[in-house]
Amino acid sequence: AAILGPLLGWVMDRFGPQAMIRWGVVVFAIGFVALSQIESISGFYVSALILAVGASLCGYFPLTVAIIHWFERQRARALSLLSLGLALGGLAVPLVALMPDEGGTAVGRRRWAGAVGLTLTGLIVGFAAGAPDAVAHLQIYARGVLYLSQQYAGLHPPHSPMVDKTATGLLTGYYVSTLGGLGLAAGLGGAMALGWQRRGREWVALVGPVVLFVGYFCTRSVFFERNLSHVLPLACVLMAVGLAAGASWIGRRCGVRAAWCLAGLLALALVRPTDISMRLIQVFSGEPAKERAVQRERLRLAHPDLVWRETDLLSNLALDEMRQHFKDAGGALLVRVIDYHDEWSAYHAPLFQAQFEAKLLATAPSVFGDVGSCTLHTYGSCTDRFYLVKGVLKDAGAGK
Repeated sequence: AAILGPLLGWVMDRFGPQAMIRWGVVVFAIGFVALSQIESISGFYVSALILAVGASLCGYFPLTVAIIHWFERQRARALSLLSLGLALGGLAVPLVALMPDEGGTAVGRRRWAGAVGLTLTGLIVGFAAGAPDAVAHLQIYARGVLYLSQQYAGLHPPHSPMVDKTATGLLTGYYVSTLGGLGLAAGLGGAMALGWQRRGREWVALVGPVVLFVGYFCTRSVFFERNLSHVLPLACVLMAVGLAAGASWIGRRCGVRAAWCLAGLLALALVRPTDISMRLIQVFSGEPAKERAVQRERLRLAHPDLVWRETDLLSNLALDEMRQHFKDAGGALLVRVIDYHDEWSAYHAPLFQAQFEAKLLATAPSVFGDVGSCTLHTYGSCTDRFYLVKGVLKDAGAGK
């Protein structure tokens, strides 16, 4: 951890404490999974190294920075409570140590019940501390929850399919294109491995929340990535379990050390997420946005007499507005059409071409062109197409 200190400081300044803590939790979980599969002293050292890196990424240092940035008042109290919480965690060590041996006895069951009760109490207290306004105004909070439920029950382009159906296809397509097929297969394999090994507690703790929330949002008509952000770390742990189980099986079948098999599978599973992460870094650098701004300004300077307009094609509204513009004897338009790579844009783009005399001048492709409709396009990097629109085609009916 001391060696990683300078690097951790740079990562903190570059990406912020929240992203650092999220990745640290994932690395920490992978370290524990690897620790459960060790067969040699070298495997133990590798697992300990992974645990050390994970603990550094999500430990006291980033938590302290996050608290300092979050609390404008009573920072000292918040930092002291953090230290108190870390100290209280040590009191649970004897309980955790005794649970595996006494889980089937009356004493063990009482201790498990106490642990569950403390966990639920911690969740309630944490919610009250993190959202005190919601606790103080439960009716307003309940109305907000109801509003969000109604929003998820309707259509919300481009985050929902055009036809009145569930967003299962959007959800599946997004995670296949970002996590990769091998990663999702590893997650499924991890769930099967825990079931095969009859590790009921781990199966309920890891698989249960993932299945519950994925199943629920598959019944909704709107999909946002944030819907499953709270169970994604659990899914990553399942992927690590699946990769470890697959590596062990391949090693036994082929006579190769499981560690080498695990390294190979992990490298393959990380290909797609690493590719997406590198593109995100490119977007966060601001360079694509600067290039788009320069391109827009160049086009506007090249056509100073044209009326500039920016629009998406998520409905007929933009088409109706342009049709009304030319009906009122308006001049030619220089239009930036935003494409979110969704069903709505794909449906209305041909209508735009069929109804207007439009010439494509330039295209600024999305960094995530091969990823389905998602927030990466909406807020990160959409595809821009710039058209010179001279008027309405004569054979285009007003109702089209």
